[in-house]
Amino acid sequence: MRRPSDTAFLEEVAARLRDAASELPLSALEGVVDTTHPIAQRVLRSVSLDGGQHAQRDALLARIEELLTCSEHALLRRAFDLHDLDGNGTLQEAEVQEILTDSLRGYKVMLTTRELEQLSHTLFSRCDRDQNGVITLDELASVLAPYPALRDQMARTAITCLQPRRAGSTPSSGISTLERLRPVINNHPLLLVVGLVYLLVNGLLFWQAASHYAALGSNLSIQIARGSAACIHFNGALILLPVMRHFVSWIRNTRLRHLLPVDQNLSLHRLLGHVLFGLGLVHTGAHLHNYSTLSQALMASLTTTQAGITGLLLLGCFMVMWVCALDFVRSRGAFEVFFLSHLLFVAWFGLMLFHSPVFWKWMLVPGAMFLVETIVRHRRRNPEVPVVSTMALSSGVTRLTIARPKELTYSAGDYLFVRDPRLARHEWHPFTITSCPENQDTVELHIRSRGNWTRRLHELAQSEAGQPDEPALVCLDGPYGTPSAHIYASTNVVLIGAGIGVTPFISILQSMHAQRQGVGKSTMPLKRVHFLWLNRTHRAFEWFTDLLVALESDNADGFLDIGIYLTGVKDSDRVSMLDIAMLFHHEQTGRDLLTGLGHRTTLGRPDWEALFADWRTEHQGESVDVYFCGPLALGRALRQQAFDSGFGFHMERF
Repeated sequence: MRRPSDTAFLEEVAARLRDAASELPLSALEGVVDTTHPIAQRVLRSVSLDGGQHAQRDALLARIEELLTCSEHALLRRAFDLHDLDGNGTLQEAEVQEILTDSLRGYKVMLTTRELEQLSHTLFSRCDRDQNGVITLDELASVLAPYPALRDQMARTAITCLQPRRAGSTPSSGISTLERLRPVINNHPLLLVVGLVYLLVNGLLFWQAASHYAALGSNLSIQIARGSAACIHFNGALILLPVMRHFVSWIRNTRLRHLLPVDQNLSLHRLLGHVLFGLGLVHTGAHLHNYSTLSQALMASLTTTQAGITGLLLLGCFMVMWVCALDFVRSRGAFEVFFLSHLLFVAWFGLMLFHSPVFWKWMLVPGAMFLVETIVRHRRRNPEVPVVSTMALSSGVTRLTIARPKELTYSAGDYLFVRDPRLARHEWHPFTITSCPENQDTVELHIRSRGNWTRRLHELAQSEAGQPDEPALVCLDGPYGTPSAHIYASTNVVLIGAGIGVTPFISILQSMHAQRQGVGKSTMPLKRVHFLWLNRTHRAFEWFTDLLVALESDNADGFLDIGIYLTGVKDSDRVSMLDIAMLFHHEQTGRDLLTGLGHRTTLGRPDWEALFADWRTEHQGESVDVYFCGPLALGRALRQQAFDSGFGFHMERF
């Protein structure tokens, strides 16, 4: 069945072709149709006189218009013909195997020769009903009749193979900032109150300082400089509070978490950083404008006075911290740059005490709290503990297993900081604990290679092949709580992990499994758990296959619903034959070919609207909380879906 998007695409292509030259080189079709997909290339060869180098406009236009008007059965025939590589009207097993190979290559899935032959044979034997060695269109249509979704997907291949692979758009593109904030405010209405109070305090401080200096006869530049300075005092005092990890963890474990936005602590810290940087620029600009009106030379005002020198140093320190904390720096794996540059906060606060004679009053309480936080953090840091093993896993992930100190008490979903002297003597890096609290012997961390430190750890694991050459010791700081810590207070939960973002939920799932086995104290009022894991490569599922197998075997009551998604190719419609083959293999063996699980891997991205609709129906009249860890763009889209469904939403961001 055609979708409205199919019709719109075909009509757009037809409109663009009508004004084109009679013969079109492939380069002229780039962006109009896909010139790289193997099936699309077969279409272009069929409308070419020189083997596909140039397309005949009229022939291609006729093909497009045929796809717009033909019946559903004719559309399936056209898709079948495109898979018929030798054009004899039937499919041989060798053709099926070649098609599956192309589809698997698109997902970067490598099967053994035996597995590929088994997969193609399963599909071929299922469709070759009269066992004459070929598959006809009627046989394929008959086999797919009980699976209308797969039949439609197969038929649509004739259209989707032509659709260009456009750069993935952000799921939240086209959504205004106000619309993005609506679900956040709905989930945390007090966040709106906190925000309004914050804006009101800043406004009052600015107005009070500016009006005071206006009454003294100061010019507008001085009024703006003094107003922004008052706001800098206030925001400078606040910026440390969201990153006091013990303080935030304490709030998270009290009823105050319902009053304060502790789950957004890092976002609030970033917001305060942006505000401070902006205020610093306004403050500096206003003073520069004022200096330019004075008789004293501008450079002399900046370089010979305490206010000028410390002001320039303050702006320089904050600019370095601000730039090095931007997403484009951190997303490129330069965590060390971010970490080391942020140590300039000590210099910034020290310079502020010299720059402003009243800043100490603002910093008295938060500064004392930060001092206590630092002392507690150092006292609670575990002495060096032995590394049990360092194992290199697929997709650049390292499993670090550490002997569990007796004094280390944590909850499922918590994280801690690790310092490994083998890699760097003074660097601390945060990682989610993937083992469960019921495991009294060891603590496990699964660490993705993103920066220099994590890459060196992975290389070390590869060289040691599991066991260290000599006893290795690491230092631990933590644990600290996360939004996932309150899963056990929910009734029905949806856990969505993207890539390595699954780690907070692995600890939780392991804890659930242990408690269902009678290990440890039960803390589970949960009625139903939906667990979805999205990965770009199938090898990543190997990280926790043993756990998922154990969870499946302990799921006779259907307490846990598992969804596995392989998202390496953006358009699942392009691999319909592979979908069909994997379904038949799963029905025949009871196991998924890629993961070995009883749950079948879904090729392509989840249909979030359909999933949330199913959850709304299943849990009508009940509370549902969605927990997500992964990319920010996907989190925004899921937050909107959760808001529209009336679900709670909690997000962790790596």
